[in-house]
Amino acid sequence: MATFSSLQVAAGFPLRINEKGVFTIAGEYTLTATLASADIIQMLKIPDGVTVLELKLVHPNLTVGDVAGSVGVVIANVGDGADRNRFAESHTMNVNGTFHLATTDLNTATLTSLPYTYDLSDNDPDGYDTIDIAIITASGTGTNAGTIKLLATCTRVYP
Repeated sequence: MATFSSLQVAAGFPLRINEKGVFTIAGEYTLTATLASADIIQMLKIPDGVTVLELKLVHPNLTVGDVAGSVGVVIANVGDGADRNRFAESHTMNVNGTFHLATTDLNTATLTSLPYTYDLSDNDPDGYDTIDIAIITASGTGTNAGTIKLLATCTRVYP
């Protein structure tokens, strides 16, 4: 099991905590190695108190398999540390596609987890949680290539 991070989750990237109204948090990860079962890709930092209204998972150019251009399959959950499949369960990431998570647009079971508000413990030193892609299986043994993007439409209510 390996843990990978999008640039937006990497250390030093600013956390969006002062947003008002509706805003988008985006994360992008470029595959450079073979994915394996139980790998985690941390995609987005979601600050305490933020409500996720919508999630879009975009994978426009994946190559998975033994040879370049082959069509393989990655099956993954989308969630967070508390619930690995909060937003998508056993999602099949085909070569290309854009999917609205936790809706009937997803090519898996419909989860009714949105909107979801992150209410973290006051003892949480980071002040955020991450939305992750948890790999269940990845076909083939060759290097995986392509880009995975996750877009969260969010809001935050201030007292």
